[in-house]
Amino acid sequence: MPRFFMAGTNILGGTAIMRGRDAEHVHVLRLRPGEDMIICDGQGTDYKCRLVKADKEQVEAEVIEVVRCPAEPSVKVTVLCGLPKGDKTDYIIQKCVEAGAYEILFFASSRCITSFFTAAARVSLLTVYPSRS
Repeated sequence: MPRFFMAGTNILGGTAIMRGRDAEHVHVLRLRPGEDMIICDGQGTDYKCRLVKADKEQVEAEVIEVVRCPAEPSVKVTVLCGLPKGDKTDYIIQKCVEAGAYEILFFASSRCITSFFTAAARVSLLTVYPSRS
């Protein structure tokens, strides 16, 4: 069953409205009215929905069932990582997210080869990377 991620604010009164890239994705998957899909709100809730109407710009689905997402971890894991050297930052972020990390924090220490200022020039560490989207 197809699974989509979107803000819970787009689900009102038992109806889910998807626009933009999500609507295009439904179109590309060739989902037809009457077919089921799951919409995740990123807050640990899954909405089992039945497609009512769909076109490239907007999709409307009826919410059939609301359940707690079984894939969401019950604890929030924060990973603390010393500043990596080279271009390993993206790899570290990718693997931490795959493992289910809720938050990733980089810090400078006396044993780090890379300084915070050179790392900031290489990769903007102040950018918040979404852990679940």
